Amino acid sequence: MTLTWDTPVRLASVEVKCDANVKRNILMRKASRVDGIFRNDVPTELLKALADEVLMDGEWRRVGSVTRNRVLLVRLAFEPVETTAVRITLQETYGYGTAKLFEVRCYTA
Repeated sequence: MTLTWDTPVRLASVEVKCDANVKRNILMRKASRVDGIFRNDVPTELLKALADEVLMDGEWRRVGSVTRNRVLLVRLAFEPVETTAVRITLQETYGYGTAKLFEVRCYTA
């Protein structure tokens, strides 16, 4: 996924809301039952790994990454940069075939 601007912006962080299949019942106790409706493990749809890059001087430069994500809202903070584009690469889920994002926010410095 790529986000672009017509004029350069000074970015300092990116937030990504991931899919965790909110229709599934997740129980927070390890002793709870696990079946087709109830789970107590990490949802297979949750994004496990992603990379964040910005376009600077015609080159994509990595400014952040996550390899073992366990949260729905991933926050990537970095040193402020001037850019006209942000690219988020969805690398892996916890077993689901496709990855989904619900929201991406970019914050200026």
